[in-house]
Amino acid sequence: QNLLALILAVVATLTLASAVEPSFKVTVVLDNLASPWDVAIMPDGHVLYTEKCRGLSISKKAAHTFETPLRLFGATGSVLEAPDFFCAGQSGMHGVAIDPEFGHSNHYIYVFFPSTMNRDTTGRRWNHLVRLTLSMDLVSVSQRVDILQDIFFKDQANGVGGNGAHSGGRIKFGPDGFLYVTTGDNHNATLPQDMRALGGKILRVDRDGTAAPDNNMPSGADPRIYVYGLRNSQGIAFRPGTGQIYASEHGPAYDDEVTLLVAGGNGGWDPQNRPSLNCPSN
Repeated sequence: QNLLALILAVVATLTLASAVEPSFKVTVVLDNLASPWDVAIMPDGHVLYTEKCRGLSISKKAAHTFETPLRLFGATGSVLEAPDFFCAGQSGMHGVAIDPEFGHSNHYIYVFFPSTMNRDTTGRRWNHLVRLTLSMDLVSVSQRVDILQDIFFKDQANGVGGNGAHSGGRIKFGPDGFLYVTTGDNHNATLPQDMRALGGKILRVDRDGTAAPDNNMPSGADPRIYVYGLRNSQGIAFRPGTGQIYASEHGPAYDDEVTLLVAGGNGGWDPQNRPSLNCPSN
């Protein structure tokens, strides 16, 4: 009887809780944006954000509002123009991250975007991870360093989707001080399980793009890879208190998922042996 009473009490509590709608207050802090992709909040409350075909901008926090944005890096009209930057399909200026030592030992920020630099012999373009130094007055960037230049980019459309699809592009520092980078499979069936290619993976590197020492990759694999076998992961988060790492991933059709990551793990995406696989939602 006591157990039955406890069960009924729990059910009643859950029913009451589900009947109470949460309340939210919505405040517009920035508008007139074009395909905004990512945002990073600086320690003093200033906002860095990316727009897919424009680039990286900053909006300084004032007393009770935000100042007019200033585009720091990217397309024509930016403070620092990047002539190699372009957008195509789903791809463009994606992730932005702030170095955990920002304001102490450095003024580094990082962005992920496709570039026309360092084409290979076939003319292939690549996604880059770029480190920039933000000025002390927050009005310019300089000292560009392309710390990763070989993340796969989908140059050609195929039967599954258009060019520029599935680049990944979320970047975030973990509590361990390393930078995590999500990369997409480019609708290339062999890429996710290819241990030598930076597509369909999550990478873990330092601020110079060097592999973290304990990524647990087998011999012959690219040591910058942390997890392989992914489709198009574009979200990553770290559980407070434990540091456990979770990634969100766009699956075929409606089969999106959230995955707990472990060093050297295989996310299981391997479409190369599934000729009947259909991805209607791209």
